[in-house]
Amino acid sequence: MPQNNKLNSNLINKTEYLYKGSAYRSVAFGTWSVGDASQHFKETKKNNNSIENERKKEKNLLNSLQQNLKIEENKNELIEQINKKRKIINKDLQNNQINFIKNIFGIMNNNLIKNSDFYSSTEYEIQYLKLKILILQQ
Repeated sequence: MPQNNKLNSNLINKTEYLYKGSAYRSVAFGTWSVGDASQHFKETKKNNNSIENERKKEKNLLNSLQQNLKIEENKNELIEQINKKRKIINKDLQNNQINFIKNIFGIMNNNLIKNSDFYSSTEYEIQYLKLKILILQQ
């Protein structure tokens, strides 16, 4: 047994020596590799930083895409609202035009009745048909 303890302590001392400068532990394989440990750790840190930077870039890109999608959705909603308002306005304008034509026709109709000797019945019918056509075109 004492000899076994001596071997273990000797192995630990060699391991510490190797780790300090001439070798590094390979996490992937669970073995010690010969080489400059400080250089290995610098490269590992550099690789980890570049991977982290790539992840940050991907995250930023994803966030910007999500923001662009939200902006696009808001834009589409606004366009729909504007189109609805335009339809309402167009419908109101159309109704106003029809009412205006009907009012004119009513005034003309009253004038024709009052001045029946001035207008012949054919002129009245012609005016009436013209206004009907205008109303139907709306």
